[in-house]
Amino acid sequence: MVKIQKEILYNITRDPNTSYTISHLAKQIKSSRVSIWKNIKTLVKMNLIIITYIGEGKSKTQIIKPNWENILLERLLLYYTTLDASEKEKWQYQFKDLENKCLYLILFGSMLINEKYALDIDILIISNKKNINKIDKQILELQKTSEKEIHATIMTPNEIKDVIKQKNNPIIDAIQKGIILYGQDIFISLLKEAVS
Repeated sequence: MVKIQKEILYNITRDPNTSYTISHLAKQIKSSRVSIWKNIKTLVKMNLIIITYIGEGKSKTQIIKPNWENILLERLLLYYTTLDASEKEKWQYQFKDLENKCLYLILFGSMLINEKYALDIDILIISNKKNINKIDKQILELQKTSEKEIHATIMTPNEIKDVIKQKNNPIIDAIQKGIILYGQDIFISLLKEAVS
């Protein structure tokens, strides 16, 4: 699978509220419509995405959606999110003490764009309520040795499900563009559940 196909899958699965068209994907991925269409046809043949049509004739629009019925989609997303996390080994190490306290942890924000000039470290942590105090204490401990300030947003599974249903929430940006350091399988299950 080529990079552009991975980007298509990431876009359509990480934002379940958006109805993606070829034009929208081309703009998001910064690629030509022809390239997007060519790769979408490949993903359709692999049964990873589904195209539905709105309208009729020349004005009909193609809506691209993930095919969650195909287990291969989940496996590919798990593979890619795990691979992305392995490229951020430094951050996995820094937050390793949180791994057993959270369902999943996402690194996002300026740290992913330019680590040298980032002013802080943004993380999104999804955890059960019983672990939130433990996580707060752990972050305070981590802050003592961190070069940059850690901004942690901690949410429960129900809270993040509510956020995913909202279209213009800053947390959606973290979900779309962040790196899932821990709990990739739970994260993918949440995305699948969000469209059900």
